[in-house]
Amino acid sequence: MYKITLYSLTLALLTIPASAHPGNWTGNINAFLGMKYFDSDDWMEEFQEQAEGGILFDIKKNGWPVCLVFESMYSMDEDEVLGVDIEVSTSEVFLGGGKTWAQNSTIRPFVRAGINIIAVEQKNNFGSQSETFDESATGYAVSGGVYWTLDQHFNLGIGIRYSKAEIDFDTFEVEAGGTHSGLVIGYHW
Repeated sequence: MYKITLYSLTLALLTIPASAHPGNWTGNINAFLGMKYFDSDDWMEEFQEQAEGGILFDIKKNGWPVCLVFESMYSMDEDEVLGVDIEVSTSEVFLGGGKTWAQNSTIRPFVRAGINIIAVEQKNNFGSQSETFDESATGYAVSGGVYWTLDQHFNLGIGIRYSKAEIDFDTFEVEAGGTHSGLVIGYHW
């Protein structure tokens, strides 16, 4: 999933035309730092809240009504349950569209919607032995928030997102999406 994220981000960055006049394109590349909350009882209580980080990228040509959006998120938590060390992580890759209002203002509310691929990995360590479950599924995500652009280029804000995808392991199913909330910090051009 890390390679997919890296390749996707590289592709997104290559969509910025090198020969375009700087005034014809606008966009943002932001870091997301926050928490993911699973909405389902499919997860043990120890793993229903996870620390999360991500990259949020959008680009828009002047005159377009919406922007193209790429986002990549990663959450993880680990705990010991009944003598077993368990690590649960999720990776999400989002591709969609969005709208940012007040393009020429300091305060910029935004919304996003699109297709989301979620991968789940659970590692169970029993001393010297371990087992790993990993699977992915396609779903959707919607998000919104507001950021303040300071000094014309520095973004600082808050974001909230909801994602949904049901992961089907061989012996059980889990809802891998949830509610995400956190800080948005980055660069606007």
